[in-house]
Amino acid sequence: MTETTEEALADEAGRRTEGWRALPLRLRPALRRRLRRLAPILLLASFTVLTGCAASTADWNFVPDADQAGILSGDEMNDVIDAGFIARDPAYKEQRARFGQRLGTLAASLAAIQARGKTMACSTQMYLEADWLHDYTMDWARLDRQLAELAQSLTNLDQSFANRQSPGTGLWGVCYDEWFLQTEATLSALEDRLDESWQPSLLYPIRVPEKIDTPEKMKAYLRGLLVSDIARTGRDNRGELGNVTTIFSSVFFKGYLREYVRGAVGRRHDDESDRSSGLFQAAYEDFLDRWQDPRTGYWGAWYRSDGRLYKSVDLSITYHTIAYRHGQVAYWPQIIDTTLRIRNDPYPFGWLHRGHLNNHNNYDVARILKYGWPHMSDSQKREAGDAIGEMLAWTLTESLDPDGSFKTDPTFFSSVSADYYFGVSFLDEIGFWNPAERFWTQSEFPDSAAVCRRIKARLADFKSPDPQVRVALEKLNAAC
Repeated sequence: MTETTEEALADEAGRRTEGWRALPLRLRPALRRRLRRLAPILLLASFTVLTGCAASTADWNFVPDADQAGILSGDEMNDVIDAGFIARDPAYKEQRARFGQRLGTLAASLAAIQARGKTMACSTQMYLEADWLHDYTMDWARLDRQLAELAQSLTNLDQSFANRQSPGTGLWGVCYDEWFLQTEATLSALEDRLDESWQPSLLYPIRVPEKIDTPEKMKAYLRGLLVSDIARTGRDNRGELGNVTTIFSSVFFKGYLREYVRGAVGRRHDDESDRSSGLFQAAYEDFLDRWQDPRTGYWGAWYRSDGRLYKSVDLSITYHTIAYRHGQVAYWPQIIDTTLRIRNDPYPFGWLHRGHLNNHNNYDVARILKYGWPHMSDSQKREAGDAIGEMLAWTLTESLDPDGSFKTDPTFFSSVSADYYFGVSFLDEIGFWNPAERFWTQSEFPDSAAVCRRIKARLADFKSPDPQVRVALEKLNAAC
């Protein structure tokens, strides 16, 4: 180890000790348990540079279509999922509602602290994992502990320690337990440092997770996530499936990020590394192609229930796949028909959350429609344009406050910074400020510059170091 590396390790250890001492005493045992549980694993995205044996893509063994059920509405799909959980716990809906109230109250408290400029990185990670437990599992005992620890974490306003790499694993996301959430946090941290022209270096060792260290294991892992049998397992794989495929797609289809990750994990460019990277990417692309439902054009979690296979129509998973492949996907006529058809269905199987729009989903829909615009008929363009106009009106009148902030919905919350990011990004994507990007209408928006200045002034006062705030400000600065 070089002297420089030793000094960096010592400095990092000192900073982490300061973060630890800043924790309330009652929270320290909880975080100590978390740190013990973190196994040394590699950033999931770094599988692009691993070595391994090739395998034929013909052996995916996807579930045959013989038992495939018809296409369901969003409400019908939710009924299938609920039935699986209820089969294991007849009190599932009551338990989920009770814990949902606690989760919503804590989300509102966290949002209020973040609105004062505190990022609360550890609390945000704990909240997001609690939200995953609530939405995709029925582990009520673990969720109860998670919510108690989250409540206690809100008393510590200095959580800068949670933004640093873990010496034990090399990963970011020290307040997460689930490895795929740690991996997502790591990819976000690397991409943020890429924005800062950070030169990738391996401060701490990062090890390959055994479950994906060959193409065969990666394929088996994805196959295992694809079909949820909730009545048998008590778990809906949709959350994990969406996370890991977003990570895979980010690294495989964002060329600048792929090369950056290679450097961040210390991989060289040579024939063997390049060949191995190609094998993994080919296997993943084959998975995406086989996963897409030709009836709808969409990607989504699959569910086994009462001997039938149900393929969901998932707005978020489909958006990330289309966006990261820059619109280069099959079945555009079906994608367009499905996107317009699910306009009034509940998220993630439609545009609405609890019967209402939100800026996150608006942004996803707008980008899908933008990529699909060249493939639309005139009548579809009129329908899509009307829908975007309604989303715009909702954002300006229902979401954007007079002071330039965006309303927070505690039942659809990730952070106050994300509220700004998605509100600004939706307006930017549809060309609200830039007529050259206004693909869906010839209308003028004379108040757009004033709206831009109002949001920008509020964000300047916000003074949050969150990368999402910085990106939102960059879009605003380009517009006004």
